[in-house]
Amino acid sequence: LRTLHLVRDRLGIKPLYWGQTSANGLCFASELKGLLALQSTRPELDADALQEFLHYGFVPAPRSIYRGISKLPPGAILTCRAGVAPVLTHYWSLASVVTVSRAAELPATVDALDELLRTVVRDHLMADVPVGAFLSGGIDSSLVAALMQQVGSQPARTYSIGFAEASHDESAHAAEVARCLGTEHTELRITPADALAVIPELSHLYDEPFADSSQIPTCLLARLTRAKMTVALSGDGGDEAFAGYNRHLYSHRLLQPALRVPQALRRGAAAILDAVTPGRWDALARYLLPAGVRPRQAGDKAHKLATVLRAPAEEVYAQLLSTWPDANRYVHDPGHRRTAFGDGATLAVLGGMGERLQYLDTAVYLPDDVLVKVDRATMAVGLECRVPLLDHRVIEAAWRL
Repeated sequence: LRTLHLVRDRLGIKPLYWGQTSANGLCFASELKGLLALQSTRPELDADALQEFLHYGFVPAPRSIYRGISKLPPGAILTCRAGVAPVLTHYWSLASVVTVSRAAELPATVDALDELLRTVVRDHLMADVPVGAFLSGGIDSSLVAALMQQVGSQPARTYSIGFAEASHDESAHAAEVARCLGTEHTELRITPADALAVIPELSHLYDEPFADSSQIPTCLLARLTRAKMTVALSGDGGDEAFAGYNRHLYSHRLLQPALRVPQALRRGAAAILDAVTPGRWDALARYLLPAGVRPRQAGDKAHKLATVLRAPAEEVYAQLLSTWPDANRYVHDPGHRRTAFGDGATLAVLGGMGERLQYLDTAVYLPDDVLVKVDRATMAVGLECRVPLLDHRVIEAAWRL
């Protein structure tokens, strides 16, 4: 009796904040602004959270930007009873999923995964209203759109945005995929003025500091889609589930061998990389590498590699995520304790650096950055965003590969 259970979804698709009031009560909401409305004074800023925001560009769970207000972790249950401290347990654990034994028969597994993805997309299309899809032209969103077209009862409706600047514009890929699939495609061209107009609204939408620059096009895409639809599917989660980030691909070729080198030598190599400015690295890449293999933003990547090379092995992921590695210099709090990413027992049994990074991206970067960006942007305009590639059945199947 008199028991309240607060439950968050398995992968952190939706947010849940909670805190204890001064009157020994409990408050909870899906937005920080909902909890702030209950306070007579604004809560104290959490200096630890501020330092982590400056370092990563987001505030990692379980912290929020305010002391006394926490984020409930994905897959967790907070059980609250009158007169007793809340108890946190988990009903689903990513750690238990990523440590399963791997499948040996790849062709049969691929067929089973194909059937599972069709089932999941069909389930996510169930609605009383038409359902659209975000389409960037990348693998994940294209896959979702293709499956929609195959299992849906009507042609898929897809939405994308483009930019005048060729360096940032991917709309041609989306348009080509839409033509190939035969979707009803809508594209919005974004101007610098459109992007600037969104910026004053961001602090209200995101509630706490959030520095992922793609929040701007995401907000604009959500508005475009909401003008036609109230439900849309997204391809988010595919990179985390199926190792699609560059750091997953190159870790075994570059990062894992580099970490075997003594740290003193790694620091020397890092100093050499840092001695050349990012602009000069970009110029060297243009001069030495063909366009087909030339990395984008080569200079920034070289300096990122330097930061990682300096780090001890247990700090590599934190440095890979970092947007401002020396943020400690600007928050004067000698008692800071940085959020620990992952547990050592799980990381130890994973098959090399690539799998460790993939696991940590699903546990940290996905719920605290990617899904924050999408949820706040879509809910601000009343658009329900569904993410079929983050159905727990897909995540569990991916880790069996």
